[in-house]
Amino acid sequence: MTEAYISVDIETTGLIVGEDNIASIGACVTDNIKDTFYIELKPFTDKFRQESVDICKMNIQYLKDNGTDIVYGLNKFKQWIEKHDRPVFVGFPLCFDMAFVHQYFLKYMGRDPFGRTSAGLDIKTYAMVIFNCDIRETTKKKLKEIIKWEGKHSHNALDDSIEQANLFTELQKILKLK
Repeated sequence: MTEAYISVDIETTGLIVGEDNIASIGACVTDNIKDTFYIELKPFTDKFRQESVDICKMNIQYLKDNGTDIVYGLNKFKQWIEKHDRPVFVGFPLCFDMAFVHQYFLKYMGRDPFGRTSAGLDIKTYAMVIFNCDIRETTKKKLKEIIKWEGKHSHNALDDSIEQANLFTELQKILKLK
């Protein structure tokens, strides 16, 4: 393939793009899961949703004390992305993670290294097409009944990006057999 498929996962302090923080970003190249990126970011706001911070196990004070400056962190992520030719953002589901990441890149960096309109591939939709099923049939729980892949969803952004990459790789194998 001529594109670099990059599995990206984020953990956030809430659900609203532009109002809530990205707590961490994890990424890996889908055909080389040892090629990874991970960073925790300082918050731009003290606002948070308790359920979200409970899930990612990071609170605002932890991120203030230990997080990386947003611009510096995004620049590091951009540099890592740009090491790969024609990067494509791969997510599960794409809409949540990509919306946050795209907004952060535009707000803090002026451009998104995945492209002006962000090249993206949604694993749920990919699975829906492969299995000719409804989108609601493509939850990880339901997909695990059909196929097997390595990894467990832990709400650590890097671990989850690797799990997504493994799922995407298995789906690609199935598509090649059809």
